[in-house]
Amino acid sequence: MIRRRIYPNIVSFRIMIDALCKEGELRKNVDTLDRIMGKRGSHSPSTIVNCSSVLRILEKGHVEEGEEDTVVVLLKRLLQKNLIIDAVAYSLVIHAKVTLGNLDSAWELYEEMVRRGFHGNSFVYTSFIGGFCRDGRIEEAIGLLREVEGKGLKPYGETFEHVIVGFADSERLEECLSVFEMLSVGFVPGCLVFNKVVEKMCQKGKVEQANAMLTMLLDKGFLPNDVTYFRLMQGYAKKDEVPEVLKLYYEMEYRSMSPGLSVFATIIWSLCRCGKVEDAEKYVSIMKGCFLTPDVTVYKALVAGYVKKGDSARALQFHNELASLGLALSEDFAATPAMQENRSVICASRVVPSLVGLTCLLCAVPTSCCFVFSTVSLCSILAFYIYLLALLLHYVWCLLVFFVAWLKNESKQKMTEVDIT
Repeated sequence: MIRRRIYPNIVSFRIMIDALCKEGELRKNVDTLDRIMGKRGSHSPSTIVNCSSVLRILEKGHVEEGEEDTVVVLLKRLLQKNLIIDAVAYSLVIHAKVTLGNLDSAWELYEEMVRRGFHGNSFVYTSFIGGFCRDGRIEEAIGLLREVEGKGLKPYGETFEHVIVGFADSERLEECLSVFEMLSVGFVPGCLVFNKVVEKMCQKGKVEQANAMLTMLLDKGFLPNDVTYFRLMQGYAKKDEVPEVLKLYYEMEYRSMSPGLSVFATIIWSLCRCGKVEDAEKYVSIMKGCFLTPDVTVYKALVAGYVKKGDSARALQFHNELASLGLALSEDFAATPAMQENRSVICASRVVPSLVGLTCLLCAVPTSCCFVFSTVSLCSILAFYIYLLALLLHYVWCLLVFFVAWLKNESKQKMTEVDIT
């Protein structure tokens, strides 16, 4: 509308505010205006709606890189019609440039506006801090954070989140953890930010610290999601701390959270790695009860676990189940030392395979090249097929004998009927 120089009226503002309320965006945008203006709840409907429109344009990616002039023109027209306040317009112009990656240009514009009497606010500083952190310029971001505190401005949650993510991306975990000391002022990070920190800490082997941070945040009202627990489970599983993995799983159940495939796969993998394959099977049953289909990773862990334990029959059973689903173990996994050492044991198992198992094996051998038959000698394969052929001929011979007996019986009945007549 504004590009066509058609400006909204009071009815348009009411419709837009109603839409913002239904989308749950009104409170967030009003908070943004409060950070720009430095005072609470004194904004006109036109300022709220127009600020929300510009923020949505930037968030949804409707402005391509290098086209920030579109936003500038839009804000200029709003200023000409007194539909937006100067401080809000200047802040949004700087935010647009930072969002599109033009940090140096945005900083030059900010310095020019300061010379003209514009006063920086926490929203503008947070935009710059986020841009510097994304660009890897952490020291400059920390300098701006100190400047914010020195000017008496109040940083908010998003400010701290930018710094935390910046430290985590730069592998500076000690500084990242120090930011969490600001929890005393009521700061609680979002799930995405905390999950990223947990992932970096688990990669460095600091899963205990990450779990302690989660406990501390839970007391502050933090709401973790399934990704949070999955990251922690991965960290404990790499250290073979199975009790901690199971403890996190039951904590998820206590919070009525639905574990996904990745969570179950981590539990089964950690149990099989520690030799508790029977316990891992219990979680496979729970997994299927949740209507989750085990993937190759789960079967790979079960087969390797039983092979390591020496139960080749059970390993073959899970391999056949995997083949029946149209999946196959990777060639790299089949070439592992454990598989190479136990291949003859698996193939020479004393358990006579069932008809379904034999069918699965026959289908799997020529198509997926499963590791059982790809690692045995040619003589063993030929002997196996000869055994199948002999079994098939035996069944055919039984059918022929039955058919001949049936014919003899029929002929006797006919001769008896002829004698009677």
